[in-house]
Amino acid sequence: MSSITVADSSQSQASAGLSDLARGFAAMPTAWGLAWADIVSRYRRTALGPFWMVAQQAIWVGSLTFVFRAVFGNNDPTYPVYLAIGLAVWGFIASCLTSSADIFVNAKAQISAYPRPFTMHVLKAMFTRIIEFGHLALVFVVAALIFRPTIGPEAALFLPAAAIYLIAGFGVTLILASFGPAFRDLGPVVASGTALGFIITPIMWTPNLLGGRAAVIELNPFHHFVSIARDPLLGMIPPTDYWVSAASWAVGLLVAGVIAFVARRRDLFFHL
Repeated sequence: MSSITVADSSQSQASAGLSDLARGFAAMPTAWGLAWADIVSRYRRTALGPFWMVAQQAIWVGSLTFVFRAVFGNNDPTYPVYLAIGLAVWGFIASCLTSSADIFVNAKAQISAYPRPFTMHVLKAMFTRIIEFGHLALVFVVAALIFRPTIGPEAALFLPAAAIYLIAGFGVTLILASFGPAFRDLGPVVASGTALGFIITPIMWTPNLLGGRAAVIELNPFHHFVSIARDPLLGMIPPTDYWVSAASWAVGLLVAGVIAFVARRRDLFFHL
C-alpha cells in the first residue's frame, strides 16, 4: 500500500484517479480470471457448482408462476418467460446496487498486499455479475423452449440494452465503492432501497394489474431498465422514451462514478 501512496504523491488527484482507471482496464484479463476463480471457489465441493443459481432461479420461476396463476388468474402462457428474464435482469441490477459498497472493504487484504489499481477490483465485481447473469439466463432459455413465446428480430435489441446495463452498472459500482469504505451504513441503506425497488417494479407482476393506475410505473426508472431487455425477448419493441431514460441514467451514472472515484480514491487508503 505504501508504494502506491508514495507513487500517488507525485501526481495530482485527478491524474492519479484517471491513471488508476486506465491501469484497471489494462488489467481486465486479470480481473476476469479473479472473477472466475471467485465463482469456482464459492461453489467448490458442491454437487451442482454454480448451477445452484440456476436451480434456485428455476424454483423461483416455477413457484411464482403457480402462485400468480392461482391468486390473480394469470393464464398468460408466456408469463414464466416474462418472469425468468425479469428475475435475471433484476438479479444483475440488484447485485450492482447491493454488493458494491463493500467491494474495497472486502478486498482490503489484496489491496494491502498487491499494488494493483482499485479499478481492477471494480471490474472483477462486474465480471462476476456477468457470469452470474449468464447462469440465470439459462432459466430463460429453458422457459422459452418450453413455452415458446413469439421471438422475432426484435430480440437483437437485447444487445444495446446489455451495453446500457454494463455502462450503468460500472458507473453505480464506482459511486458506491468509492463512498462505501467511509460510510459503512451505505450498503444496508442501498439494500433496503433495492428491496423496495423490486416490489414496485413489474418483475413478478404485470402492469395490467394496476388497472387505471398503470401510468404511475412510467415514473419508475427501474421499469425502463428492465423493459428494454425483457420486451425484445418477448417479441415487443420497448418505447423510445424507455431507451432515452435508461441511456440517460447510464451516462449520468458513469460520469458521476468517474468523478466520485477520482475525488475519493486517495481517501480510500485511510478508510479501509
